[in-house]
Amino acid sequence: MPRPQEPFTFKKRNDSNTFQFTINPASGLTRKVCQDWQRRSFQDLPDTLAQYRAPKNKTAAEAGVLALIQYLEKQLEQNDARKSCNEAVTVGEWVRRFTEIETSLRTARNANKNKPYSLGTLDTYKTYYKCHIKGDPFADILMSEVDEDDVMTYTNRLSLKKLQGGNLCGGSRTFAGVVIFLRMCFNEYRKKHKHWFNPFQDLDAPRLNSVPRDSLPEDEFL
Repeated sequence: MPRPQEPFTFKKRNDSNTFQFTINPASGLTRKVCQDWQRRSFQDLPDTLAQYRAPKNKTAAEAGVLALIQYLEKQLEQNDARKSCNEAVTVGEWVRRFTEIETSLRTARNANKNKPYSLGTLDTYKTYYKCHIKGDPFADILMSEVDEDDVMTYTNRLSLKKLQGGNLCGGSRTFAGVVIFLRMCFNEYRKKHKHWFNPFQDLDAPRLNSVPRDSLPEDEFL
Protein backbone atom coordinates (compact mmCIF):
# COMPACT_ATOMS: atom_id res chain seq x y z
CA MET A 1 0.00 0.00 0.00
CA PRO A 2 1.54 3.33 -1.02
CA ARG A 3 2.51 5.67 1.75
CA PRO A 4 0.29 8.78 1.92
CA GLN A 5 2.02 11.96 0.82
CA GLU A 6 2.98 14.46 3.49
CA PRO A 7 1.73 18.07 3.26
CA PHE A 8 5.37 19.18 3.12
CA THR A 9 8.87 17.82 3.40
CA PHE A 10 12.15 19.40 4.32
CA LYS A 11 15.74 18.45 4.79
CA LYS A 12 18.80 19.93 6.40
CA ARG A 13 21.68 20.94 4.18
CA ASN A 14 24.97 19.53 5.39
CA ASP A 15 27.08 22.17 3.68
CA SER A 16 25.41 25.24 5.22
CA ASN A 17 23.52 23.77 8.15
CA THR A 18 20.28 25.32 6.85
CA PHE A 19 16.90 23.83 5.92
CA GLN A 20 15.26 23.37 2.53
CA PHE A 21 11.56 22.55 2.13
CA THR A 22 9.00 21.43 -0.46
CA ILE A 23 5.22 21.91 -0.25
CA ASN A 24 3.14 19.01 -1.64
CA PRO A 25 -0.45 18.98 -3.02
CA ALA A 26 -1.46 17.06 0.13
CA SER A 27 -1.30 20.45 1.85
CA GLY A 28 -4.51 21.44 0.03
CA LEU A 29 -2.81 24.05 -2.15
CA THR A 30 -3.00 23.98 -5.93
CA ARG A 31 -0.38 22.13 -7.95
CA LYS A 32 0.83 25.36 -9.47
CA VAL A 33 1.48 26.88 -6.04
CA CYS A 34 3.21 23.68 -4.91
CA GLN A 35 5.44 23.77 -7.98
CA ASP A 36 6.48 27.29 -7.04
CA TRP A 37 7.52 26.06 -3.58
CA GLN A 38 9.66 23.03 -4.40
CA ARG A 39 13.12 22.77 -2.88
CA ARG A 40 13.01 26.32 -1.57
CA SER A 41 15.05 28.05 1.09
CA PHE A 42 13.47 29.59 4.17
CA GLN A 43 15.07 32.85 3.04
CA ASP A 44 12.45 32.91 0.25
CA LEU A 45 9.57 33.38 2.70
CA PRO A 46 7.55 36.61 2.21
CA ASP A 47 8.29 39.63 4.38
CA THR A 48 5.24 38.99 6.56
CA LEU A 49 6.87 35.69 7.63
CA ALA A 50 10.38 37.08 8.07
CA GLN A 51 10.57 35.70 11.62
CA TYR A 52 10.63 32.14 10.19
CA ARG A 53 13.51 32.69 7.74
CA ALA A 54 16.25 31.24 9.93
CA PRO A 55 14.95 28.12 11.72
CA LYS A 56 17.42 26.68 14.21
CA ASN A 57 15.87 23.22 14.47
CA LYS A 58 13.27 20.87 12.99
CA THR A 59 10.45 22.20 15.17
CA ALA A 60 11.07 25.78 14.06
CA ALA A 61 11.29 24.66 10.41
CA GLU A 62 7.93 22.87 10.63
CA ALA A 63 6.35 25.96 12.21
CA GLY A 64 7.68 28.09 9.37
CA VAL A 65 6.28 25.86 6.63
CA LEU A 66 2.88 25.64 8.35
CA ALA A 67 2.78 29.44 8.62
CA LEU A 68 3.62 29.69 4.91
CA ILE A 69 0.84 27.27 3.95
CA GLN A 70 -1.69 29.35 5.91
CA TYR A 71 -0.37 32.50 4.24
CA LEU A 72 -0.71 30.99 0.75
CA GLU A 73 -4.23 29.75 1.52
CA LYS A 74 -5.29 33.30 2.42
CA GLN A 75 -3.70 34.60 -0.77
CA LEU A 76 -5.70 32.11 -2.84
CA GLU A 77 -8.91 33.05 -1.02
CA GLN A 78 -8.33 36.74 -1.75
CA ASN A 79 -7.65 35.99 -5.42
CA ASP A 80 -10.85 33.93 -5.62
CA ALA A 81 -12.78 36.78 -3.98
CA ARG A 82 -11.43 39.30 -6.50
CA LYS A 83 -12.25 36.95 -9.36
CA SER A 84 -15.78 36.44 -8.02
CA CYS A 85 -16.18 40.20 -7.67
CA ASN A 86 -15.17 40.69 -11.32
CA GLU A 87 -17.57 38.01 -12.48
CA ALA A 88 -20.42 39.61 -10.51
CA VAL A 89 -19.97 43.10 -12.01
CA THR A 90 -22.99 44.50 -13.84
CA VAL A 91 -22.99 46.21 -17.21
CA GLY A 92 -23.67 49.55 -15.54
CA GLU A 93 -20.84 49.22 -13.02
CA TRP A 94 -18.37 48.05 -15.67
CA VAL A 95 -19.25 50.90 -18.03
CA ARG A 96 -19.12 53.47 -15.22
CA ARG A 97 -15.45 52.62 -14.63
CA PHE A 98 -14.62 54.04 -18.06
CA THR A 99 -15.94 57.48 -17.10
CA GLU A 100 -13.16 58.08 -14.54
CA ILE A 101 -9.43 58.32 -15.23
CA GLU A 102 -8.53 56.32 -12.12
CA THR A 103 -10.64 53.28 -13.01
CA SER A 104 -10.62 53.28 -16.82
CA LEU A 105 -8.63 50.49 -18.45
CA ARG A 106 -8.65 52.55 -21.62
CA THR A 107 -6.84 55.33 -19.78
CA ALA A 108 -4.18 52.86 -18.63
CA ARG A 109 -3.66 51.54 -22.16
CA ASN A 110 -3.24 55.05 -23.52
CA ALA A 111 -0.87 55.94 -20.70
CA ASN A 112 1.33 52.98 -21.65
CA LYS A 113 1.53 54.47 -25.14
CA ASN A 114 2.41 57.87 -23.63
CA LYS A 115 -0.89 59.22 -24.95
CA PRO A 116 -2.71 61.40 -22.38
CA TYR A 117 -6.42 60.74 -22.17
CA SER A 118 -8.72 63.53 -23.33
CA LEU A 119 -10.75 65.05 -20.51
CA GLY A 120 -13.29 66.07 -23.13
CA THR A 121 -13.69 62.43 -24.14
CA LEU A 122 -14.26 61.45 -20.51
CA ASP A 123 -16.91 64.15 -20.15
CA THR A 124 -18.65 62.77 -23.23
CA TYR A 125 -18.52 59.25 -21.77
CA LYS A 126 -19.98 60.54 -18.50
CA THR A 127 -22.85 62.13 -20.40
CA TYR A 128 -23.53 58.92 -22.33
CA TYR A 129 -23.51 56.94 -19.08
CA LYS A 130 -25.71 59.28 -17.04
CA CYS A 131 -28.25 60.05 -19.78
CA HIS A 132 -28.54 56.80 -21.71
CA ILE A 133 -27.13 53.87 -19.70
CA LYS A 134 -27.55 54.51 -15.96
CA GLY A 135 -31.00 53.43 -14.78
CA ASP A 136 -31.75 51.38 -17.88
CA PRO A 137 -32.57 47.66 -17.30
CA PHE A 138 -29.59 46.84 -19.51
CA ALA A 139 -27.27 48.27 -16.83
CA ASP A 140 -28.50 45.75 -14.24
CA ILE A 141 -27.49 42.66 -16.25
CA LEU A 142 -24.31 40.86 -15.16
CA MET A 143 -21.44 41.11 -17.62
CA SER A 144 -20.97 37.36 -17.30
CA GLU A 145 -24.59 36.79 -18.41
CA VAL A 146 -25.29 39.53 -20.98
CA ASP A 147 -25.96 38.21 -24.48
CA GLU A 148 -26.66 39.48 -27.99
CA ASP A 149 -30.42 39.63 -27.43
CA ASP A 150 -29.90 41.93 -24.44
CA VAL A 151 -27.76 44.23 -26.57
CA MET A 152 -30.29 44.24 -29.42
CA THR A 153 -33.15 45.03 -27.03
CA TYR A 154 -31.19 47.89 -25.47
CA THR A 155 -30.08 49.44 -28.76
CA ASN A 156 -33.64 49.24 -30.09
CA ARG A 157 -34.92 50.95 -26.94
CA LEU A 158 -32.18 53.58 -27.25
CA SER A 159 -33.03 54.27 -30.90
CA LEU A 160 -36.66 55.02 -29.98
CA LYS A 161 -35.68 57.37 -27.17
CA LYS A 162 -36.42 61.06 -27.79
CA LEU A 163 -33.64 63.61 -27.46
CA GLN A 164 -34.07 67.13 -26.07
CA GLY A 165 -35.02 68.52 -29.46
CA GLY A 166 -37.78 65.94 -29.83
CA ASN A 167 -36.05 63.87 -32.50
CA LEU A 168 -35.52 60.14 -32.09
CA CYS A 169 -32.07 59.03 -30.94
CA GLY A 170 -31.79 56.44 -33.71
CA GLY A 171 -29.71 57.72 -36.61
CA SER A 172 -28.20 60.51 -34.56
CA ARG A 173 -24.58 61.10 -33.55
CA THR A 174 -25.66 60.45 -29.95
CA PHE A 175 -26.90 56.96 -30.77
CA ALA A 176 -23.68 56.11 -32.61
CA GLY A 177 -21.58 57.57 -29.80
CA VAL A 178 -23.31 55.57 -27.06
CA VAL A 179 -23.09 52.28 -28.96
CA ILE A 180 -19.45 52.84 -29.92
CA PHE A 181 -18.69 53.65 -26.26
CA LEU A 182 -20.37 50.41 -25.15
CA ARG A 183 -18.47 48.40 -27.76
CA MET A 184 -15.19 49.80 -26.42
CA CYS A 185 -16.12 48.87 -22.83
CA PHE A 186 -17.15 45.35 -23.85
CA ASN A 187 -13.96 44.86 -25.87
CA GLU A 188 -11.93 45.74 -22.77
CA TYR A 189 -13.89 43.18 -20.74
CA ARG A 190 -13.14 40.57 -23.39
CA LYS A 191 -9.40 41.27 -23.05
CA LYS A 192 -9.59 40.49 -19.32
CA HIS A 193 -11.83 37.43 -19.74
CA LYS A 194 -10.49 35.45 -22.68
CA HIS A 195 -13.28 32.83 -22.74
CA TRP A 196 -16.13 35.34 -22.48
CA PHE A 197 -18.36 35.81 -25.54
CA ASN A 198 -18.66 39.46 -26.52
CA PRO A 199 -22.30 40.07 -27.56
CA PHE A 200 -21.16 42.89 -29.88
CA GLN A 201 -18.89 40.49 -31.76
CA ASP A 202 -21.32 39.70 -34.59
CA LEU A 203 -23.00 43.13 -34.66
CA ASP A 204 -21.80 45.84 -37.04
CA ALA A 205 -20.66 49.12 -35.54
CA PRO A 206 -23.01 52.06 -36.22
CA ARG A 207 -22.12 54.42 -39.02
CA LEU A 208 -22.30 58.17 -38.91
CA ASN A 209 -24.02 59.58 -41.96
CA SER A 210 -22.22 62.78 -42.85
CA VAL A 211 -24.42 65.63 -44.07
CA PRO A 212 -23.05 67.30 -47.23
CA ARG A 213 -22.57 71.03 -46.82
CA ASP A 214 -22.53 73.67 -49.58
CA SER A 215 -19.25 75.53 -49.91
CA LEU A 216 -19.24 79.20 -48.93
CA PRO A 217 -19.37 81.78 -51.71
CA GLU A 218 -16.15 83.77 -52.11
CA ASP A 219 -17.59 86.97 -50.64
CA GLU A 220 -18.83 85.16 -47.50
CA PHE A 221 -15.52 83.38 -47.10
CA LEU A 222 -13.66 86.67 -47.25
